Amino acid sequence: MPISTLTAPTRTFDELTSGEFTVIVSDQDGVVVPTANMDAITINLYNAVDGAIINSRSAQSVYDTNNGTFHATTGLFTWDIQSTDMPIVALTDHNGKLHVAIATTPSDHGWLERHWAVINFNWSTSEWARAVLELLVRQLPKVT
Repeated sequence: MPISTLTAPTRTFDELTSGEFTVIVSDQDGVVVPTANMDAITINLYNAVDGAIINSRSAQSVYDTNNGTFHATTGLFTWDIQSTDMPIVALTDHNGKLHVAIATTPSDHGWLERHWAVINFNWSTSEWARAVLELLVRQLPKVT
């Protein structure tokens, strides 16, 4: 029986920076899922405006590989977000509106680009959960 989607809080990152996302994976009764039951953990990372896949993360396994780790007994999943996961793909403002060019000043906080990370957890053949993480990537002013 499927588990409902976990929507994580929106997080803001400066472009090309790293970070961390953690979640405890549990079944519908709140029992943590151990490694012995986990079948697969995959991630999709894409730009919200045009759907462009970021850093080759299209149904990519992150089950103890590709910057993902799953603890054997606690159900703790950790995604070590890499700087290559946080590029500016298309220039957009905080409303997701596409811009061809932008101007920033030192006092400006920069434009934000919305990315989505969708992490799918599959265990015991037919059980699953999904974590949806909204990432706002701030374009930094360019130094010339």
